[in-house]
Amino acid sequence: MGDLSDFSKKNKFRGSDRIFFSPSIPSKKVKNVLSVYAGKININEIEMLLDDTVFGGAKEGIVITSNLILSKESFGEPSLILWDDVEQISADKLKIIINGETFCKLVQPSPKEILELCQFLEEYKKFRKESVLGSDGYSSSQNINSEVTCPVSEPI
Repeated sequence: MGDLSDFSKKNKFRGSDRIFFSPSIPSKKVKNVLSVYAGKININEIEMLLDDTVFGGAKEGIVITSNLILSKESFGEPSLILWDDVEQISADKLKIIINGETFCKLVQPSPKEILELCQFLEEYKKFRKESVLGSDGYSSSQNINSEVTCPVSEPI
């Protein structure tokens, strides 16, 4: 499965001046994200960062890895969803809607930028699903008769 940065290049998604893809995420932003709301994420797993701060400190925003989407709003607790649990991504003005519920509300990007980001992430979600599932709808690496176990995730 390709990473989000490769997918953005292939789809010519530039985003905005607030969206950074690995490996071009400024180290100061990564340091702030890890210290404020994404401390359990390995620095090398961050594929995209959206900085939702006025002065560019990235202490609020969105972090995306190959496994999850994590957001932090001003004065709020972080929100997290695993990619495997994402059915639909859409926008409603300044809100990112995942599976029909508000996942986060951004303040710095314009509604148009948020809509474009959500459309891009929706396409990436479909790409991820197609990459994992074979044409018969089953994982190409999973025996359909084998037992499936789900790891217990720790809170971020």
